Amino acid sequence: MKNTLPTSPDRKKSQPVFMRIQDDLRARVRAGEWKADGMLPSRRSLASEYKVDLGTLQRAIAALLEDGTLRADEGRGTYIAESSAHSVQFQTSASSPVGQPGVHSRRISATGTMGIVAEIIPNPQYDNPDGISPFWIGEAVLGLERTFQGAGGATRLFNRLTPNGPVSDFHAIASLLEAGINALAVILPDEAPGAIAQALAAARDITVPLVFISDKPIKGAYTHVFYDQQTNGYQAAQHLIRCGYRRLLFLFPFQSSWVTERIEGITDALEIAGLSGDALAVHVGDRQDLEMVEPAREMAKRLFEAGAIDGCGVIAGNDFAAHGIMLAAAEAGRVPGRDFGLVGFDDLPASRELGLTTVRPPFAGMAEQVAMLLAHALQGEEMPVQVRMRPHLVARASSFAMPAARRR
Repeated sequence: MKNTLPTSPDRKKSQPVFMRIQDDLRARVRAGEWKADGMLPSRRSLASEYKVDLGTLQRAIAALLEDGTLRADEGRGTYIAESSAHSVQFQTSASSPVGQPGVHSRRISATGTMGIVAEIIPNPQYDNPDGISPFWIGEAVLGLERTFQGAGGATRLFNRLTPNGPVSDFHAIASLLEAGINALAVILPDEAPGAIAQALAAARDITVPLVFISDKPIKGAYTHVFYDQQTNGYQAAQHLIRCGYRRLLFLFPFQSSWVTERIEGITDALEIAGLSGDALAVHVGDRQDLEMVEPAREMAKRLFEAGAIDGCGVIAGNDFAAHGIMLAAAEAGRVPGRDFGLVGFDDLPASRELGLTTVRPPFAGMAEQVAMLLAHALQGEEMPVQVRMRPHLVARASSFAMPAARRR
């Protein structure tokens, strides 16, 4: 397919060229011009096709890598992300779609009752090392209730965590159906063995409209709204690189599949910036309990003593780990944003007070989109299989631009 950039309407004319190329490439991916997991044509070839220089083309590619449309394989090339040709993407910072068919951003009118299945932990002390932060699960539930009720519908919550322990998805869903719900939203809390499979099995014979909320894409034909961890890592690394850090360090007390995905995103950002894989040091522990702050503090303390953190951009596995790193920094007489950069994930309430730069998960926007999808489904409209949302980096004092004299 030979490409021609759109030259009208006026809004397109006013866009920078790289943004027009970015939009056009995204549309070509979704039109199926390149198969999922296939290699994108070379940058030189695309630059020649669009009649632009390599720098302009690279800016367009970088944006598509950041939003998950493309993925970079170090040493091999750039590929179409597996789910991109069949997914819908949203820009959560503005709570608006990036611009794809089948996405609802207009005002909605809801009828009936939406059931919500979630695991809500009252005043959680620690994060969940294998899935969605309990804090954000609560935010997602509030977003579902606010959006659907605000459109005229009703909601009914089933908390899977009871005083006697968790109950199965089968029981939760059956209870809501018996109560007469007309639509269903299920928040998938973690990646424990069989957890997602159980939830999908419980939903297999449901006839009411159903949408899952997940922190990862799920296989099958179930409609789900998600964000990917690779984009999380990419945004954190890209921010630190733009602040002048040329050596990055990833630290977390646990190993998990999402840790690996975030590291892949960090590696992608380094490659796009022209930095080698050697610019990243990875320190991942083998803790099994839920405590994170103290193990991260201990790991960071040893690294400060070895001189391994000064001048680096540090990416903590989540905000709890970042809080531990900040404790170790204070003990070592170091200040994040002055002696090293620091970014966490989750934007927990304490992070604002601590001045921690963090990647905020898009669960508020995800919840809004789920409620909108279900409201429209109740009106007979078809839902997409996947809706991809983007996290949002919140820059604070811990990642101030690195003075040139301190860079490593």
